[in-house]
Amino acid sequence: MDLVKDYWTKQDYKQYLKYLESLQNNKSKEFNERIIKTKYIILGIKFPILRSIAKEISKGNYLSFLNNCKDIYFEEVFIYGIVSLNNSKYFNKYLDKIDNWALCDSYVISQKFILKDKDKYFSKYLKLLENNKTYYIRVGLVTLLNFYNDDKYLQDIFNNLSKIKNNDYYVLMGIAWLLQTISINNFLLVIDYLKKNPNRKIIIMTMQKVRDSYKILPDKKKEIILLLKSMV
Repeated sequence: MDLVKDYWTKQDYKQYLKYLESLQNNKSKEFNERIIKTKYIILGIKFPILRSIAKEISKGNYLSFLNNCKDIYFEEVFIYGIVSLNNSKYFNKYLDKIDNWALCDSYVISQKFILKDKDKYFSKYLKLLENNKTYYIRVGLVTLLNFYNDDKYLQDIFNNLSKIKNNDYYVLMGIAWLLQTISINNFLLVIDYLKKNPNRKIIIMTMQKVRDSYKILPDKKKEIILLLKSMV
């Protein structure tokens, strides 16, 4: 299918959905259905294929494409998210569509534009931590751990973590993942934060993330886990 269009009509979009349906992969579908809880229908199209489709769509009139989205398929929403990165006006519209960790985390790692001016976008993602919606918060957390694990940002990050009032599993795991990422180079700051802001669930989840990390040296990993265990 030709995905580079001067304008997307409703009929074009119907053909596009049929094209996605033709790419269904039953093996991937079954696997994704086990690990992704979502209201959207999963087709099982692999992520590299989805990114390739989004790249092609972005070469044409992507705004008319975005305005036709039906939100039927998981993969449809995934592609919408990647294409929407071309226009910041669609940021909140995409965040409102997210209902699972995969649509969140895959979108976040695609925000390469942040690297061009990290200071410009920092406050935008900190502000998401004050939201009450699970995946608004998680987008903020996962963006911070991917793009802002630098000393100059850490104090502001720690100060804003206390503003999170949502206790959803995917928020708490997002906090733990952020703390684990910070602990790679600044584990004492993480320990100090958790002592001042004790939360048993977050401490246990942080231990889990530290154990799973390939970026923390074994000796340091043991030290961090011992310190975390002492707080449980």
